[in-house]
Amino acid sequence: MIPDTLRCSHCGSNLPDQALSCRHCGTISQAYERSVECENHGGQPAVGFCSVCTKPVCGDCAVSNGGKIYCELLEHREFENVWTILTQTRSGFESDILARNLAGIGVECKTFSLGDHTATYWILDEMFTNVFVPRGELKKAKTHLVDLGLLDDSSHVVHL
Repeated sequence: MIPDTLRCSHCGSNLPDQALSCRHCGTISQAYERSVECENHGGQPAVGFCSVCTKPVCGDCAVSNGGKIYCELLEHREFENVWTILTQTRSGFESDILARNLAGIGVECKTFSLGDHTATYWILDEMFTNVFVPRGELKKAKTHLVDLGLLDDSSHVVHL
């Protein structure tokens, strides 16, 4: 059994060691609970990151829907009806490489980076970027990136 410190306190998903947040629901990991501030309410600790745009939100701003955390924007709760997360990269460079390769086969891609938010500027080694593709294009996108050796088929880890 995996220790509680390696599981998300909100959804129970496995967390890699030292993960800033849960990739599945956006909840901030226990190791960083008091370190990240809400982007809307400076000084207020964030409880998680929007599952779409990665904006850090406090308990007053966070909207929970379908087990995931979202910011106050209604369109982000509806975003995942059309788009699905392909992977989460460690940098904008990695997400740009994926987006360019997907554009080459006609698959549109949207990215949202933790680095886009002023409340997270201090997190130098955790500037993850969420990479989304249209739901109907997920299999095509994964297959293409795996064939190129840019994505691991089982873990969806980017290899650059």
